[in-house]
Amino acid sequence: MTKGERSKRKIFSVAIQLFIRKGYDNVTVDEIVEQAQVAKGTFYIYFPTKAALIAYLFSDYDYLYTDFYEELDKNEPAQDQLLSMVRKVLAVTKNDIGYDLTRIAYQYQLENHIDSTDLKRPLYAILTAIIAEGQQTGQFNQAMEPEFYSQLLVRNLRGLIYEWCMMEATFDILEQGSKYMDYLIRTIL
Repeated sequence: MTKGERSKRKIFSVAIQLFIRKGYDNVTVDEIVEQAQVAKGTFYIYFPTKAALIAYLFSDYDYLYTDFYEELDKNEPAQDQLLSMVRKVLAVTKNDIGYDLTRIAYQYQLENHIDSTDLKRPLYAILTAIIAEGQQTGQFNQAMEPEFYSQLLVRNLRGLIYEWCMMEATFDILEQGSKYMDYLIRTIL
């Protein structure tokens, strides 16, 4: 890891900890750079705004999905593997990122026209791999390509998360989202 990558990682790490502890609106860039022990200019080299940290959060969590997938029992039915991945996404959203940061990330992405729908991102690739395996073994239908189904699942996950934000986290996204996605997976695949 280069010095620049370490600085970016440190800024990000400190900021997220502060956001979780104090709330996004109660943390300033000055506070972040002071605790990260970097110059303010260094912050702006990596993040044009405080909100950009939150957008980075989603791509940073991709490694969690990759690690989780590697630990999945590949002997489980493909449907169970998909549900495990979906529950992991919902659990990370609820427990690790939280309502406040998720809301800000969506807002930032919309306001800045940031496209986070890259089909090469780990979550898409993982879901596609599970679906392709399920199709090859006859566990899933082959009406559509695996990429179509993975995109459909991610879009539904995003819709759930968006609704959770719109409703100010008044429902348990992990519980209700798991139930919804379980039904969706059983119905379409």
